[in-house]
Amino acid sequence: MKLYWLSLISFGLFTNPLLADDTEIYLGNPNRVNPNVIFIFDTSGSMGTYAGSETRLDIVKRAAKDTIDDISGINLALMRYNPSRSYYESGQDKQYRGGYLSTPMLDIDAGSNKEDFKDIIDAYNDGGGTPMTESVHEALSYLRGDPVNYGRTKRYSSYPWTYLSHSSTHSNGRYISPITDQCQKNHIVLFTDGDSSVDGESNAAIRDMLRTTPYADRPRDLSTSCSSNGGGNTTITNSCIEELAYYMYTTDNSPLDGDQHVQFHAIGGFLSGNSQSFLNSAATHGGGISAEANDYQSLKNALTKIFDDISKSADTFSAPAVAVNAFNSLELLDQLYFSVFKPHASVSWQGNVKRFRLKDGGTFVDANDSPAIDPNTGFFRNNARSFWTLNDDAPDGDNVEKGGIASRLTTDRRVVSNLINNNLMDSGNRITESNSNVKQTLFNTSYSSSEFKKLVQWTRGLDTKGSDPTAARRRIEDPLHSKPILLNYGTIQEDGVNVPDSTLFIGTNSGYLHAFDTKLSNPKERFAFIPKELLPNAAAYYAGGGTKVYGLDGPISSYHTDINRNRIIDPALGEKAYIYVAMRRGGRNYYALDVTDRDNPKLAWQITGGTGDFKQLGQSWSKISVIPVLWNNKKRDVLLFAGGYDPDEDNNKTRKEHAQGNAIYLVDPETGKRLWWASADSSADLQLNKMTSGIVGQVIPIDNRGDGNVDLLYAADLGGRIWRIDLTDLGSGSANSAQGGMIADLGADNTTLNHVRFYNNLDVIYTKRKIQTSTDPVSGNPVYQEIARYQLAIGSGYRAHPLDTDTKDSFYVVNDMNVDVTPPTSYTTVTKSDLANLNNYSAEPANKKINGYYIPLTRTGEKVLSTSTTVNGRTFFSTFRPNLGSSSGCNADAGNGQLYSVQISANNADATQPKDPHIDDWGKIDNPLNDLKLIITGNGSTTGGGDDDPPPPPPPPPPPFPPKDCGEIITDGSSTISICEDGAKIIHKSYWRELF
Repeated sequence: MKLYWLSLISFGLFTNPLLADDTEIYLGNPNRVNPNVIFIFDTSGSMGTYAGSETRLDIVKRAAKDTIDDISGINLALMRYNPSRSYYESGQDKQYRGGYLSTPMLDIDAGSNKEDFKDIIDAYNDGGGTPMTESVHEALSYLRGDPVNYGRTKRYSSYPWTYLSHSSTHSNGRYISPITDQCQKNHIVLFTDGDSSVDGESNAAIRDMLRTTPYADRPRDLSTSCSSNGGGNTTITNSCIEELAYYMYTTDNSPLDGDQHVQFHAIGGFLSGNSQSFLNSAATHGGGISAEANDYQSLKNALTKIFDDISKSADTFSAPAVAVNAFNSLELLDQLYFSVFKPHASVSWQGNVKRFRLKDGGTFVDANDSPAIDPNTGFFRNNARSFWTLNDDAPDGDNVEKGGIASRLTTDRRVVSNLINNNLMDSGNRITESNSNVKQTLFNTSYSSSEFKKLVQWTRGLDTKGSDPTAARRRIEDPLHSKPILLNYGTIQEDGVNVPDSTLFIGTNSGYLHAFDTKLSNPKERFAFIPKELLPNAAAYYAGGGTKVYGLDGPISSYHTDINRNRIIDPALGEKAYIYVAMRRGGRNYYALDVTDRDNPKLAWQITGGTGDFKQLGQSWSKISVIPVLWNNKKRDVLLFAGGYDPDEDNNKTRKEHAQGNAIYLVDPETGKRLWWASADSSADLQLNKMTSGIVGQVIPIDNRGDGNVDLLYAADLGGRIWRIDLTDLGSGSANSAQGGMIADLGADNTTLNHVRFYNNLDVIYTKRKIQTSTDPVSGNPVYQEIARYQLAIGSGYRAHPLDTDTKDSFYVVNDMNVDVTPPTSYTTVTKSDLANLNNYSAEPANKKINGYYIPLTRTGEKVLSTSTTVNGRTFFSTFRPNLGSSSGCNADAGNGQLYSVQISANNADATQPKDPHIDDWGKIDNPLNDLKLIITGNGSTTGGGDDDPPPPPPPPPPPFPPKDCGEIITDGSSTISICEDGAKIIHKSYWRELF
């Protein structure tokens, strides 16, 4: 059985509408709201115990005040345990009960609030018990606007209440909730030095709260009897703090729209017994952080960590399902490599690369041989452990920043740039604080010398913003659109088995191109290259704040002059290996690195868009393909790519002529020299006057003659046009060496509704169509003739604004009947009105059906944001549509998805009668960011491997779609394709897998 993996994560392409790019759906409300934080101080009598020369309370006060100096962007309220006698009731002495608010919730950055907070902390004294649970309950009451309970006192039961909590926190016996915005995050931070005492007054109320939560969702170690006590901790009797933490984290605590949860964080200090495990459990159930601190520095570090995370939480949306948003993946044998990222409202998007394994039957498993994917979410299980992840980070699961290759980064990294020459390992190109070529002007900063030194050290891999500035910075930034590639340098042994000695290359938006070894036992970074133009990106990530920036975010491809065709880079034979890196929104350049010697990489060349031979080159979105063409009557390998993106398209409501991006290029792989180009520009080798829109997708190369050379190109542009270019002998100088034209114009000028944009690659399918030519005079049966054609499938959609609802998009299948080896003498352009509407196909005239058809996307805002895939005559494509205000403005608009399965051919070649194209079935995706894949089983053969093994990496550079005789197998670099297999008369992908 073969597995075909079709990704629905095409929806993971989306930021704030003000940014005008395809990350819109990752962020919700663009207006930052300070999170609310209540900091509860343990002021019990035991806090007067000396720890060295200071009391415990003095240490906590000093650490808290220093932390307040360092933090910003939060609202803070201070709370302490109640040290006073309360009152007698029913013969009971209500003594030392709960805690009270010393301050209302205040913006920590406003006026003199920081100094006022520190003065109040200075005035705290020790005394009384440890009413831990009661105090947290009172803090929750404040956040919820519930009646004041422990924040009041009276001498006798007949006396009136005296309020202990600050007068601004309550009115008429109820707290005034500080939760004022539906997008506001809320936190309670507790420091305590020991087990609770005199602390059972809230338990009955907490048990009642817990009973309102769904039993099926309730963790098994919690109960309405509050008897779990931290998984075995018996020193705390009958405490309900775990249950309270769970309740407030999973329950809506405000009448505002949406859900206002409260996270609980706990720091234990100077503890004994199992008290810390109890606090850890409470923080886990409360969705927060726990730490143990027994001195000033560890307490300061713990507080800084918690408050820093709280401040950052205000910059991220609240939908946890989108924590791991990208599954850009790569596979080799049974090895699976996923690049993942975590969105953020500021520049600080984090990333990682994680390794898993593909078992027989298509199951993703982790390092423990357990299923890695949660079937309920489509994401990694939170208890999964990826390969490369050490014990301290395990499990890393759905946590982007834990484990993975980032956890293996060291202090001695080789981070380089092209500062003085193209030999990247030259000492003058190393990013170090001792290199005089590393100047502030390159980073576009004006720091003090000491701060600039920290920036340089941070850039080369030291954690200068952490508690230990000499430690390794085990973080990489977001590979938003960058998909990893592997190059094979030989063979190594893993677990007694020979496996490829591979290096993985991936780009990030902080400007790095990383080269990682993929060994199981000791993975490492070979080098990291930052083009000097992108050094300001590293400075932006170092500084934090600000808006999204982009670096090496485009597709990466490779070229290997594989002389002996063994797919191993062997410099001794004179073989060369190059990788080509695009920038996407990061810029208009392409970078070529000679990685023949991966320990001594060189910048082979750089194409700079907007200058010289590449003046029409826009943002470099198009993936470079290495293709063979006929050049001066000889085969020659060249690079093929399109002109890319014009940022003016970000806000174009109607079709406009672009000043950049409207071109197709052929380039020398080793020098970067332009060999040939097509554009509307009069100086182009092939002038196509109506090529006035950017082309961002991959240009599709085809060997139409079947001689091993590419002679046919297809491309789609942002104006809704499809182009065909026929190549003969490009180097001959003949006027007819290349000719082409527009074969479809599916958009329209001066209209928003019909502004068709093609961001995706064309899905090119070679089929044979049956038509009746006559009737058998003897039997009376119809006589059919098979007519070959290329079917060009593509969907439209405004990728720069996925939430747009102004345009009506469609999925198109255009038939190109010119499959003869001789190029056509002219090119006919079909429009949308020339195509059949699939929803009314049977009633459409025959001439429209011959041209092709379209599927209108009828739901408001529905659009296609990824390339379709055709398997066994069936085309699969997914769509995205926004929620249209049905979700909270605080959340990412994950939208809704639809999976369509279309019988691509207008006739089934194996059938005795013609068959109309049709949608056999479609699937609704409630949350497209969660529903990552569809598994389809089929029959077919692959090159190499067992029946259930993926094919080995193919040798470059193969032509992708040569329609030769049935039975020939060719490859396109990610697929094994059988032409006309089993008489199906259709390109058949017998193995395909991609996650966008």
